[in-house]
Amino acid sequence: MRVTHSPDAEAVLYVRVPGQLKNEITAAADAAGISITSWCANQLRLALRSERGFPPPPPAAAPLPGPAEALHAWVHDTPLITPCGQTGTCAGLTEPADTLHGVRWCSSCGIRLA
Repeated sequence: MRVTHSPDAEAVLYVRVPGQLKNEITAAADAAGISITSWCANQLRLALRSERGFPPPPPAAAPLPGPAEALHAWVHDTPLITPCGQTGTCAGLTEPADTLHGVRWCSSCGIRLA
């Protein structure tokens, strides 16, 4: 019988892979600038989305705007560009981002935030 974990808790998952695959995973994680754990968690998340029929989220169109960008937009009367590429209000700007092993995701559109 499999134990179901709380969605709010982190779980440890051990996976045996051949050395060559581990080297490729290490190279991919290094290229992405994140840890192997974060990279694997990201890939598992994307695989589950794909299996369920959701398209993969596109890359972020812009970084998550910070206070300096918000002030600049206010002074120049221009809308903020959100990571999903929309201007104006986005739930990603008002709701906290989802975090998975140090990688942040927009809770609204699922785009990885830098």
